[in-house]
Amino acid sequence: MKETRLLVPASIHQQMIDHCRDSLPFEGCGLLSGVGRYVRHLWPLLNEARSDKRFFVSEKYVEAAIQKAVEQKDDILAIYHSHPTTSAKPSSYDLLQHADAKVYMIIVSFKNSAPDVKGYRIINRQPNSIPVHVVEDEKPSPFDSK
Repeated sequence: MKETRLLVPASIHQQMIDHCRDSLPFEGCGLLSGVGRYVRHLWPLLNEARSDKRFFVSEKYVEAAIQKAVEQKDDILAIYHSHPTTSAKPSSYDLLQHADAKVYMIIVSFKNSAPDVKGYRIINRQPNSIPVHVVEDEKPSPFDSK
């Protein structure tokens, strides 16, 4: 299979980690949207399960975030969630619940002192590791109008 990677601007990568850290002791979760493999927006969601082992978000909140992404002319590229005390590997529950092979799974682990961020493409309930590349934020052109 051709290598696939996700390109995440540094500021969005940090927002994702901060959101997951702010959700502790529970799992944090949200969506990443963008164009191609380039993430342009983060859509934090509330883990209604209030659990450190799984997350749940009502369909209406997921649909609202998807609608906002569509308004930005983005596709949903990834679902992110955290593992407060375990490694950044998909659990059997994660694999069962991940419904769309086109949407990546990003896991932020707080098992160690420094957060560990890993990406996966889930195909037939099997995790395939993908690189998550943190890239510089795009700088506006001096010619862009305000």
